[in-house]
Amino acid sequence: MGFFNKSKKDNDKAPADQARFHYQQADKASQKGRYKQAREEVQKAIDLEPGLSEARKLFEAICYGLALEKNGVIDEVISLLKECIEVNPATESHAKLGRIYQFQKKSKEANGEYREHLAIHPYWEYMPGRIDGKPVRGLRSGISDELVRRMLGLEPQWGLPFRFTTWNDIRKSLGIPIPDMETLIEALKDGDEDVRFAAVAVLEEIGDRKTVEQLTKVLEDEDENVRRDAEYAIKRIKAKLSDSE
Repeated sequence: MGFFNKSKKDNDKAPADQARFHYQQADKASQKGRYKQAREEVQKAIDLEPGLSEARKLFEAICYGLALEKNGVIDEVISLLKECIEVNPATESHAKLGRIYQFQKKSKEANGEYREHLAIHPYWEYMPGRIDGKPVRGLRSGISDELVRRMLGLEPQWGLPFRFTTWNDIRKSLGIPIPDMETLIEALKDGDEDVRFAAVAVLEEIGDRKTVEQLTKVLEDEDENVRRDAEYAIKRIKAKLSDSE
């Protein structure tokens, strides 16, 4: 009787364990550039465990790899990005779709994707990229442009604008306001460390005494990068305030 109980218990755990196994296989295949195999494995993981968020994020990265292999076949790239959105609603693929539509001079479609993107990622224009763990403002947007260029089969132009305006300009054209102080304070409590990281960057740009008060609370954040950037931001704001007195 104990044997059968044990077997039943193992079977109950099987789907989650199998999902994790397929996710790990997908991750390994993706790192080796075997995107077709990775896609099959990650899809198995999602089918077995729909709530496995890591698998959904990995699916997005795999789709980008497949899109790069299309080498400029735009309809297939668009199809892959739409599949990313279906599998992972929190995807950044809306921004990439918007840029592709803008490249095609489809303004209505581009604006629709930008609206969707900014609804999910309201702090996008402030989101710094990171090199060796250090923030580099504006880098993330540049990375997005370079990725889109490569998906479209275009030559890379690192550091150059991809015929697109800044996210601040896009916000203005769409009538979407920049987050206010109350929203930013709430963002400092968000469960996503990237959102908290971005909110710290915005507060530093505001740079008054009230922001120092809010940033001081972030010094106990669970994420080391968020804590470190809050500390640096406070020092820079205090130095700026001291110079102005």
